[in-house]
Amino acid sequence: MTSPSQLEREIKVDLNTKNFLPEGTPVHEPGLSSKGAHSIPELARKYGDGPPKFLPGTFEIMMDTGKQGHKAYADLQTNPVAGKAHLEPEALKALEDYVKGLGVTAVGYTQVNPNYIFEGRSILHDKAIVLTMEMDEEAIEQAPSRETGYEVHYT
Repeated sequence: MTSPSQLEREIKVDLNTKNFLPEGTPVHEPGLSSKGAHSIPELARKYGDGPPKFLPGTFEIMMDTGKQGHKAYADLQTNPVAGKAHLEPEALKALEDYVKGLGVTAVGYTQVNPNYIFEGRSILHDKAIVLTMEMDEEAIEQAPSRETGYEVHYT
């Protein structure tokens, strides 16, 4: 079983966008009403050495999620700073068809409210594509369980 400290070393927990971008890259900061956030290793340390008690049996799923998150932050260096603010209708339809083929229920588009950026974090762009997926009701009703943990991390 991987301990929280091993997990933190392995995935190099750092969720601040600025730490993955060249110095001087403009980012969007949290607002005055932003809430704090926790990482999986922070929660694991809070609730004891070993997997958090509220998600028994899902530690490897959380570890994989952490690794994928770290990879996404590391990939920011290849993300265009001046991203598109407008997509042609054909490209938008292709995007929506693609994500719906992955199981996405609905797609939306919005300007990011700075108060929804966690304290101590930042984001690269001020616009967002919002994807929603319906969770499997049976898996969620089994909480806390491995099945629930898997469903939460899957969606």
